Amino acid sequence: MSDDDMMNVIRLAVGKDQELKNPKHEDLLAELNRENCVVLDGAKTKVLRFETDEYVAGGERYAHKVPMFLAFGDFRNLYLNRHVHVGKHSMPLGHWWLEHPNRRQYRGVVFMPGEARPVGPDARAHVPGVGGARRWC
Repeated sequence: MSDDDMMNVIRLAVGKDQELKNPKHEDLLAELNRENCVVLDGAKTKVLRFETDEYVAGGERYAHKVPMFLAFGDFRNLYLNRHVHVGKHSMPLGHWWLEHPNRRQYRGVVFMPGEARPVGPDARAHVPGVGGARRWC
């Protein structure tokens, strides 16, 4: 029995309307959701990610997270070298994540040092007040 035949048997057993969960897809989604989120920034939709900025001052090494806002095209280009298999086709990982219904997404960005992170459908991405992040307020 071929792999395609086996997948068809499993689809029939699970139900025609249910999409099979691919463990690799779940891992990729978790990875990209951990590192990125889609946010509404004013009138533009962007991908927000945090990069570590390291520097030395007064003989001490410092590191802090700096928010980076990427246009969708730039995000796609960032992950253009990684692909995910969907059915019989392969697509760039960034494109797949942007279209995924379970990508991490917020209605905006707020700067709230020392405040609890909001949750719920109206939640905003939280920029913590640590290190150099204060320069973003």
